[in-house]
Amino acid sequence: MVGRAGESAFFLGLFVLGMAGIFGLGWSYFTRSWPVAEYFPAVFLRPANATVLATRIGTPPDGDEQGFLPEVLLQFDVAGQQATIWTPAGEAAADRDAAETARQAFAKGQKLTCWYDPLDPSATTLEPAAVWGLWLTGGLLLALALAGAYGVISGALQVGASAERRAALAKAASVRLAGGEDDLPTARDFPTVPRDANLLNSPGVKLKYRLPASQEPAWRLFASAVWMLTCATLAVALAVVAAEEIFSGRSAWLLGGFVVCVAALATWTAYNFLNELVAASWMGPTSVEIAQLPLFPGETCDVYLNQAGNLQVSLLRMLLICDEETTFLQGTDVRRDCQRVHSTEIYRREKFAVDASQPIEEHCPLRIPPQAMHSFKSQHNAVAWKLVVEIEAENWPTYLRTFPLIVYPARPREPTREDSA
Repeated sequence: MVGRAGESAFFLGLFVLGMAGIFGLGWSYFTRSWPVAEYFPAVFLRPANATVLATRIGTPPDGDEQGFLPEVLLQFDVAGQQATIWTPAGEAAADRDAAETARQAFAKGQKLTCWYDPLDPSATTLEPAAVWGLWLTGGLLLALALAGAYGVISGALQVGASAERRAALAKAASVRLAGGEDDLPTARDFPTVPRDANLLNSPGVKLKYRLPASQEPAWRLFASAVWMLTCATLAVALAVVAAEEIFSGRSAWLLGGFVVCVAALATWTAYNFLNELVAASWMGPTSVEIAQLPLFPGETCDVYLNQAGNLQVSLLRMLLICDEETTFLQGTDVRRDCQRVHSTEIYRREKFAVDASQPIEEHCPLRIPPQAMHSFKSQHNAVAWKLVVEIEAENWPTYLRTFPLIVYPARPREPTREDSA
């Protein structure tokens, strides 16, 4: 639990660091402050078509009297006004002849392109503005944020992966279950009975099959993680746009208020994600295995329950449930109705503690009622059997973890002597 929480906190820190760096670069760019103004000043330069008015040999700006600096007098348009600026035409040279050669490369009346700063036209250069450094820094920060987001989401998805699950996956990768899908009756014989191969492709550790979970906290964590990252990214993007509007002298009170709302939403989603992460880590994964498949009415088989975590449990029980689902049209709306037609408690335990080093392991019998309706699925109706593990822990909300089952019609009864008579 500590390892998962620490890993998620580490990747969350990477995401926050990357997004904070991107926001800082955006803020620095729009406010022309450190670090962009100091390390990437070329990003503020704009191209302009200039005309050479004159040339000369000047003195380097650092006052080195031994150096010679070729310069050109440029005239170009700045916001509708003509600006005339002396601009270096190359590097300063210790030899006047070398500087003269560089000066003679420019002729009066020559047309060329220069780069200037709109706020300080005197900072004009003939070299193209190189902005790759800023893009490289932004790309690295974005990669850092994406790596953090990937780590957070991966950690959320792995919360429900127990040691038993990893052992089962390794076993399934090397050895296919004997029989496998061939154990199921053919689809031609039972066309309305759903065939779920996922019930057979995952071997168990204690019993033959491990049932897949249709509702896992990992998906809730995944959804909350994606929601948190989306809101945080949106908040940062809107904050950068609002900063640009404000420092451009335009009114942005409406946008600023929206940014505050989105930032508050991002804060709440981060709190919700951390709460879900801690709850899932403390609750631990639930594993249910079954001795035989397929299931038939009136038959009994063994079920194995494994519950990990580190918590005080008020109630842990397993229910065999059958729900009847109906999909229908009401006007132009599609409606779905679900009615519970059967519920049987097959395991119950109250007031106990689950230790992180020793999960709870229990075996219990599962009996399908003799007169039970088999699993059924059509376009508008379905009969769904499932095992539901309900966990009520102190200081935590009730968790329900669902494991689907498929029940086939009862086996044909063998004729008896009474039937012959």
